[in-house]
Parts: sequence; structure tokens; C-alpha cells
Amino acid sequence: MKNKKIIVIISLILIVIVGFSIFFIIKKNNVTNTQTNNDEQSYTHIITSTEDNKIEKDELEVKELKIQKSGSEISVFSTIINNSNSTINGFFMEIAIVNKNGEVLTSVVANYKEKIKPHESVDYTNFVTGEEININDAVDARIELLEKY
Repeated sequence: MKNKKIIVIISLILIVIVGFSIFFIIKKNNVTNTQTNNDEQSYTHIITSTEDNKIEKDELEVKELKIQKSGSEISVFSTIINNSNSTINGFFMEIAIVNKNGEVLTSVVANYKEKIKPHESVDYTNFVTGEEININDAVDARIELLEKY
């Protein structure tokens, strides 16, 4: 039993280290691409859930939704909180990427299938490339669907 715990802890540490390494490599590449190609726009938009403007459905709250556009890629970072009093088995979320007129350019789907304890938060990241859509038109996002498992 003790050996299993040690293996799990070591595995989690390795996953975190690899995750941070990948994040910094991607971030470094995005900055380089933005600096070398002036034709590509870089854009960040953050939507935050507040007491006055809660983004909540099915006892799940999207605490923060960050849309970052760099070159031909959109990154969607979200923080989801389980506001229920029971552990859930994950969530399904659909995020619409919209233009300045509110028209949907594309949708991003998050299908998280891990247990989330009551009042625990989870960070989730999705990526969309702009080959099929005009990525430069993307300016905002909205939650189309959010439900727990």
C-alpha cells in the first residue's frame, strides 16, 4: 500500500513537471511567432464569474474563461468549480468562439472525466487552429452547454 502511494505521488510530480515544460515551450513559441510575423494578431480576452455576474449551470461555475489568440491558434483556458455538495464524475462543456457580431465561428468541447470533489476547482485547456475559420475575427466566447456527469 505504501509503495502504491509513493508511485502515485512520483507519477503526479512527473506529470506536473512535464505539463509545465510543455506550457512554457508553447508559450515561448507563441511569443516568437507573434514577434516575427506582424501580419498575425495576438489577442487575449478574459471573462470572469463574479457575484453579480455568475457563469454557472448545473451547479458548475466557470470561474474564469480566458481566450488567447496567437497567430493561427486560439487557446481556451477555463477554471471550473464544482459548487455542489457531492463529488461529480467530471463535466461536459461546449464553448462558442464568436466574432464581434456575436456569430459563432467555431465551438470548443471540453469532456473532462475525472472526479471533482465538492467546491474543488479544475483547470482545463483547449486549442483551436484557424485553418477552417478566420481566426482574426474571433473576439469573444460564451458557454453554450455545461453539465456535470
